[in-house]
Amino acid sequence: MTPEPASDKAAAEQALESGDYHAAARLYEGLAERARFPRREEYRLKSVQALIQAGLAGPAMRLLQSVDSSGLPADLAMQHQLLQATVVLSDDPDLALSLLAEPAAPESETALHAQFHQLRARAFGKLGNHLEAARESIERELFLTEIRDIEANQLVIWEALSNLSNQALEQLRVRPPPSVLSGWMELASIAKDTRQPSVHIAERIELWRQRYPGHPVLEPMLKAIEVKSKALAVRPNHIAVLLPLDGRFAQAGEAIRDGILAAHYDSAQRHDVTLRFYDEGSADEVLAQYDAAVNQGAEFVIGPLGKEAVRVLAREEQLPVPTIALNRAEPAASDSLFQFSLAPETEARQIAELAWLEGHNNAAILAPAGAWGERVHASFLERWEELGGKTASTSKYDAEESDFSGPIKRMLSIDASERRSIAVRDAIGRQVEFEAYRRQDIDFVFLAAFPRQARLIRPQLRYHRAIGLPIYATSHLYTGHINAAQDRDMEGIIFGDTPWTLNAETPHAPLRREVRKVLKQHTGSLQRLVALGLDAYLLVPRLRLLDRYPNDRFQGETGNLHVAPDNRIQRQLVWARFQRGEPQVLPRTLFAEPIEIDDGQE
Repeated sequence: MTPEPASDKAAAEQALESGDYHAAARLYEGLAERARFPRREEYRLKSVQALIQAGLAGPAMRLLQSVDSSGLPADLAMQHQLLQATVVLSDDPDLALSLLAEPAAPESETALHAQFHQLRARAFGKLGNHLEAARESIERELFLTEIRDIEANQLVIWEALSNLSNQALEQLRVRPPPSVLSGWMELASIAKDTRQPSVHIAERIELWRQRYPGHPVLEPMLKAIEVKSKALAVRPNHIAVLLPLDGRFAQAGEAIRDGILAAHYDSAQRHDVTLRFYDEGSADEVLAQYDAAVNQGAEFVIGPLGKEAVRVLAREEQLPVPTIALNRAEPAASDSLFQFSLAPETEARQIAELAWLEGHNNAAILAPAGAWGERVHASFLERWEELGGKTASTSKYDAEESDFSGPIKRMLSIDASERRSIAVRDAIGRQVEFEAYRRQDIDFVFLAAFPRQARLIRPQLRYHRAIGLPIYATSHLYTGHINAAQDRDMEGIIFGDTPWTLNAETPHAPLRREVRKVLKQHTGSLQRLVALGLDAYLLVPRLRLLDRYPNDRFQGETGNLHVAPDNRIQRQLVWARFQRGEPQVLPRTLFAEPIEIDDGQE
């Protein structure tokens, strides 16, 4: 073998450090071609690392397969193990975990063990299992020495546990003190518990210290928890609400109003807060109504609801008080405006994420013709393609019809199969036995539909040989109340909806039950608007904290809420599946969280 020039090795290291990953991969591969085992494998692994950092997972996997892993020294064997898991992590976190079942090197290889547990934490996070992600990060900390790395790791632990509901934090905390994980979970419970006066947070943390002496949590983290919890005690004394109180959207305005009132009268601070309602009027009138509310002392505004009215506020460069608009428009010019809505686009994007996490690659889309169908279709497709998914077929249907066989056959390419049969018959001049078949490259169907259409489409999909295809849908196919006789035809469909509608456990479930006894007039989709009003009111004291700490979550009745960088309040849905005509909440509800596109870099 030709000895490797020292300059080539230095150039490869320099390229890797400077971020020129393509050059680093080429240089390391060149070094590998001139080296013997095991140095050859070491250079190839470095080349794989560079390819991964360049976002080239395919070439990285192919190069990994050329590495002779038999008889490698323990450190190189573990590097090989970690790189295998890294390559598959985005597409198949379950496979990554199976590759990381046991570390391939002794614990003395501390840097490799830290990376081992970090990868396992990321895999669990992608699977939505935030408890195990936190557990792995706690294990990782045992192999860290730099205070900067420990601080960053503790933030990861905190973020993972912040995604758990209050109920999950209580139910899953099974080990007593001095368990480190239980200590973290109890801290998260303290921070998320809004039932206790926030002014007592310092006392509660001191009691926690006594229960968990020697816990590794750093002092800055405890201080941040105390500061954030105390901030919840600061509430505006005067809240104005702009809603449509008459006209076309009055019924929607009443449902939101009743949700706001329910949250207000359930609050221990209700006697200290003035709550005043205004008719938002037309889009031309909304600024005058907004100014009137502020001039009369409003320190916070909820509303308006109308899309055009929200657009008017979004164009204002300066708004005098924090405002939660109840619809979405273009990005706001003012930092004081936050947009909170039940937009179907959000649901469509989350369905794309769920389908991707469940291992699907090729989608078929069935959506109604018209503006609503176009919006939902476009949002799903945009997110699906961002994640790397492919679309096998798309079909539009007329929502006014009852026979959807034409669009379904087009989506499944059954019509093409039938045309080929006719062509064969014409060519040979006689009838032939023929059985139509659907295309086989479809992994699942994304269905955009309302109840009447969904109840008809599901059986027709079965009839056209789509029996084994998973179907994902938005909340719009569910009326919001159980009707097993009518919804039996939607058997197996998975859809996302609000905790309020699906009776999922949240900190406010007792209030939900009381409200439903009183507000029986709000049925169907109006229930979701009651939940929107309730959450909007509950967000008032939390809004600035969620804005300042974007990884924090608030478990509301419309979903698990957080503030995105564009000042939109995003919500994570609860997932359910129709079984015997009734929606059954899926276990992943406790843990599901939006995923991020993985570019292969840390």
